[in-house]
Amino acid sequence: MLDFIIGASYKRKEIHDAWGGQRQGGISTPKDWPVIFLFSADRGIEFGYRDGWHEDGFFHYSGEGQKGDMREIRGNAEIINHARNGKQLLVFQTIEDSSRKFIGPMDYIDHYYHEAKDMYGNTRKAITFRLTQLKNSDVDLIASGIKPQNPSETLDVLRTKALDAANMKPDKKSSATLYYDRSAAVAKYVLARAAGKCELCGKEAPFIKKDNTPYLEPHHILRLADEGPDHPDSIVALCPNCHREVHYGINGQHLNYHLSGKE
Repeated sequence: MLDFIIGASYKRKEIHDAWGGQRQGGISTPKDWPVIFLFSADRGIEFGYRDGWHEDGFFHYSGEGQKGDMREIRGNAEIINHARNGKQLLVFQTIEDSSRKFIGPMDYIDHYYHEAKDMYGNTRKAITFRLTQLKNSDVDLIASGIKPQNPSETLDVLRTKALDAANMKPDKKSSATLYYDRSAAVAKYVLARAAGKCELCGKEAPFIKKDNTPYLEPHHILRLADEGPDHPDSIVALCPNCHREVHYGINGQHLNYHLSGKE
């Protein structure tokens, strides 16, 4: 089984040999794993598509459909519903015909429609998705996005801030920076709520960080990025071992269901 490293390159054949999924097209949905592969390429520029990072800080990814208007079906629907279906988006960028660079795991934020050309050169309604890198659920957020808890910030204060952040609905012009700030407020409360113990196995955090706080990782039970920053009830604090098991273990989906209902 391939364990993808951000920035590393992989042959598309080896990706599918290990994980399955459709070997053609931009959106691939392996039937035996809770992942969706998104393969981004530059060849859509002539038709009016521009995959990649945009000024708003989000990764824009063109939907599927070669002729006529694009619709929210098949692979496009898979992207939109990946959170509630418990699937992770894994994005790759084509660097040559047979090599794909892993950009990283991402979340769907929203999508918009615009005019573009189909395979026959006819103008049609196209879909572009806005995706965000998972800085709100991995080590990057812990390292750079969450400051140590201030003694004056009680658990109740942190929960209030987290709920306020979760209830702020981003509009179509919201930037990635604003999204990360809001998500960090939620994750900060969740880490404080855990009080140094994994919310799955109940064991103490494996080590203490340089800021003297216990090391745990925020995990999203259900991603709600399409409806705004995640809610405190949909995130838990896990030890690294449990976090990996939930994502990659044979019982991962069952464990994820077990985690539902944390307050």
